[in-house]
Amino acid sequence: MDLALSPDPTRDEIFEVYGKMKDAFAANDNVRLNVAEVNRLSPALAQLVIAAGRAAPERDGSFMLVSPTAGLVDGFQSLGLFADFMTIGME
Repeated sequence: MDLALSPDPTRDEIFEVYGKMKDAFAANDNVRLNVAEVNRLSPALAQLVIAAGRAAPERDGSFMLVSPTAGLVDGFQSLGLFADFMTIGME
């Protein structure tokens, strides 16, 4: 399943993506989250990405981030989550 986020995703948008990811994970589908336009990392988005990355090895599907931006990478560094971020597949 291919999903995408807007440049400044709202809590509602993140929650909507979470619901779609949850359904895809339950079906063991592969999930690709396109973050090419994301300008900043909110705590809700950080939680979504880290949780999805941790859940992926526990199921048959995979989770990948597509085109992470400098703003996203900087956000993970600022939150002290860069090591966790780097365990997630990226393309």
